[in-house]
Amino acid sequence: MDSMECAKEIAAKLVAGERVGMRSAFPVFGPVPEELDREGTPSVGFIIDVREDTPFACTLRLIPRIVVLGIGCRKGVEQTHLKETVARVLKAHHIVPESIGRIASIDLKQAEPAILALADQMQVPFTTYTSEELMQVRAKEGFTESDFVKSVTGIGNVCERAALKGAGTERLLIPKTACEGVTVAAAAMDYTVCMEE
Repeated sequence: MDSMECAKEIAAKLVAGERVGMRSAFPVFGPVPEELDREGTPSVGFIIDVREDTPFACTLRLIPRIVVLGIGCRKGVEQTHLKETVARVLKAHHIVPESIGRIASIDLKQAEPAILALADQMQVPFTTYTSEELMQVRAKEGFTESDFVKSVTGIGNVCERAALKGAGTERLLIPKTACEGVTVAAAAMDYTVCMEE
């Protein structure tokens, strides 16, 4: 949740018996209460998404932490460079940083200081996989391969495979983006909004 002001405004509208807007980038399971308008454009509402979006004049963003960042990097990469690269990639793809729920890479990077520091700063787990585990990963769009990465790690792509493995999916949210010794990709775990009666 990112705006207490909008949360209060939504609560006030609901208490007054008025409808508020609802948008979701994810499937919605169960009956949607009448108070929630999924079609119109009321001035106040909420959105459930990992992307930056403000469909209402006062938009409350509910951000599930379901995005897995796959990271590859050269040994000893500077923490500031890694952090800034990740921030630029997320911004370029309109992904909200608060949606990151995990960082993933190859086991050769399990003690990489810059990645460990980023995971600590984002307060998310850092998971690593063997090259054999990453080789088993499939992608609907295929992978952006590198002969150099393959010579070092045994696989031609670390970041995309790690993101997909961590998210348990075959579809990338952000394809491989490279910047001076750092590669970043992202995938989102499956997510469903459940409405209860």
